Amino acid sequence: MPFNVSMDQGVEYSVAGYAKARAALQQQEREISFDFAFKRDQSSLETKASAVFDRIRIAEYDRLKSTFGFERGQKFYSILPSLEDSDLLRIARRSPKGALLHCHFDAMLPPEVMLPMAQQMTNMHIKCTEPLVSPDSFSKGLPEMQLLSQTKALAMSHVNIFDEFYSSEDFMLYSDFRRSFPTGEKGADEWLLSKIELQKDDAYSPERTVNSVWQCMNSSMRINRGLLRYESAWRDYTRRVIWNLVEDGISYAEIRFAMHYSSTVTSDDGERSLSHKEMIAIVEEVLNQEKKKIEERSLVFHGFKIIYANLRGCSPWEMRWCIQDAICLKQEFPDLICGFDLCGQEDAGMPLSFWVPDLLDMQKQCRDLGLHLPLILHAGETLDDGGDTDSNLYDAILLQSKRIGHGYSLHKHPLLIEICKQRDIAIEICPTSNELLGLCEQMQAHPVYSLLAQSVPCTINTDDPGF
Repeated sequence: MPFNVSMDQGVEYSVAGYAKARAALQQQEREISFDFAFKRDQSSLETKASAVFDRIRIAEYDRLKSTFGFERGQKFYSILPSLEDSDLLRIARRSPKGALLHCHFDAMLPPEVMLPMAQQMTNMHIKCTEPLVSPDSFSKGLPEMQLLSQTKALAMSHVNIFDEFYSSEDFMLYSDFRRSFPTGEKGADEWLLSKIELQKDDAYSPERTVNSVWQCMNSSMRINRGLLRYESAWRDYTRRVIWNLVEDGISYAEIRFAMHYSSTVTSDDGERSLSHKEMIAIVEEVLNQEKKKIEERSLVFHGFKIIYANLRGCSPWEMRWCIQDAICLKQEFPDLICGFDLCGQEDAGMPLSFWVPDLLDMQKQCRDLGLHLPLILHAGETLDDGGDTDSNLYDAILLQSKRIGHGYSLHKHPLLIEICKQRDIAIEICPTSNELLGLCEQMQAHPVYSLLAQSVPCTINTDDPGF
C-alpha cells in the first residue's frame, strides 16, 4: 500500500490537523497488518467474544500485578506460579487451536508422567557418571536409565552406585537404587526428576550461555529417553501424548520423532532393540485405537503425522543410512511419515551446507520413487549473524524446506523474509524455548512480533513442553 499521509518537513499542522494526520497514519498501518482482514470481516459474535476476552485479559493483568507483582518483561519461569489460577490459560486450553507444527516427541510430556511405570519394571536399571558419595557428586552426577536383559541384570546384581569404587559403566537395579537412596524413595524420584527438568537456575543464571543451556537440555533428553524408550512405555507414552493434544484443543500435529541411527526402543525383556519400522507400527496402532475413542466422545482430533528427525551432528554414513531409512518408512507408512529434518544445536557445527549433497540426493530419490517427503528443516535457531549457523536459512530456502523450524535469526534477512512471504514458507516459532535457551531475554523481545508485523506466515509452538 503506498504511503499517502503528508509528512513534508515544512508542513505546519494545526492541533486538529495533526490529530487527523496521526489517526490516518495509524489507520494505514493497521490496514497492512497481518490480521487486519480477519478483524475487519469478523462476525458480530466474534467481535463480542473478542471484547469479553480483552476485558478478562486486562482484569487478569491487574490481578497479577497486585498479587504477584507481575510486570511486562518478566521471565517465563517467574510467571509460572501465577498461571495456575489463570482465566486466560483456562480459556486457551478450551479453545480450538488448529495445528501444532513444532514439537519433539520425547519431550512432549513431563518426565514424572512415566516415572511410575519405570518403577514397576523389574529389570529397570540406572547408572551414573560418578559414584554418589558426597553432596558434590549428587549435584554433578548424571544418571541414565535402561532395561537390561536377564543375563546382563545378573551380571550387574552386585553394583552399588553409592559405593566409592562404583564404575560409571555399571548399572544398578532401579528398585535397589530407590531403596538405598539417602533420603528415601521419594528423594530418589525427586533427584532423578531434577536431572531431567530444566531448572530455573540453569536457564537464568548470570553465567549461563546458549551453549551451557543446550548442554543441560541434551543431558535431560538422554536421561528422559530411558523412561520412555522401552516397548510398553513407548506405547503408553504415545497414548498419553494423543490425549494431551486432545485435551489442549489441538486438532492436528506434526511431531518430530528422533529416528537417528542409534535411536531405538528396547523390548520389555531387555533382550533386543525394536526396529524403526516396529516403533512406528506401534505408534500407528495406538493412534488408530485412540482416534476411535476420541470419535466416540464426539471430540475433534484429526491425528498427527511424523517428521523423521535425524541429528545434524551424525557421521556421513549415518546420514545416508537415515535417509534410506526415512524413504523406506515413508513407503511403509505413507500417511504417517510427512517430512524429514535435522535436529540438534545449530551452533555446534555441521551446518546445512555440509549436508547439501546428501539432501539433494534424497530429494532426487523421492522424485524418482514418486514420494512426497518434504524437508522441514530447523534453521536460524541462533544469535549468529552472517556466519555458517545463521546461513542455514539460505540453505533451508534453497532446499525448498516446506517450513522453517524456529527461524529466530530470520528478522535480520529482508530478502529471505520476502521469499518466505512469496512462497508461503511458514516459520515455526517457539517463544518459550527461545527464551529458556538464551536466545532472547524475555518474550516481549522476541522477533516474532517483527515477523508478524511484516506479514510473514508464522505458527506458534511448544517445542519441548515437558521440560
